[in-house]
Amino acid sequence: MQAAISLGMRALGSPPRIGMQRIEDPGHTIYIDEPDEAQLGARLDKSVEVVQEMETRGVGVAQAQRLAEQFARRDNVNESWFRSLGRARDRNEDRAVQRAIAEWADGDSIASHIGYGLDLFCTEDIGNSAGASSILDNRNRAWLTSTYGIVFVTLTELATRV
Repeated sequence: MQAAISLGMRALGSPPRIGMQRIEDPGHTIYIDEPDEAQLGARLDKSVEVVQEMETRGVGVAQAQRLAEQFARRDNVNESWFRSLGRARDRNEDRAVQRAIAEWADGDSIASHIGYGLDLFCTEDIGNSAGASSILDNRNRAWLTSTYGIVFVTLTELATRV
């Protein structure tokens, strides 16, 4: 992290979900500075818009929500969907929860990048483990690029641009 900060890299300040934890940053060296409340509001609105579009397409957090609904129906409970994720009964269900949470994180990360107006998203992940239901598969990448202008690059490709 120190090497990234020394290169001028900064972490995105807030994900598109309220209440997510942050590292204390009294020196303002870790996170991108938020210019003002109006820009903060616009950024968050854009991130939420992207997350909602992902949910409509069944990717991002939608996978975790679907899995949680299955667990809740099976166990005949009425509770928050994220609480139902803890109802996995065996190793296969645990792995399904892990994959769903990873997809959720991928979707929120991309939505945050778009909300910040960043045009590059650096990842080596091509969504193989989730296939077409991954936000990182080729079809969804094409949608994100054509709709929001974000370009996906590998670390090597990013390094050639720096």
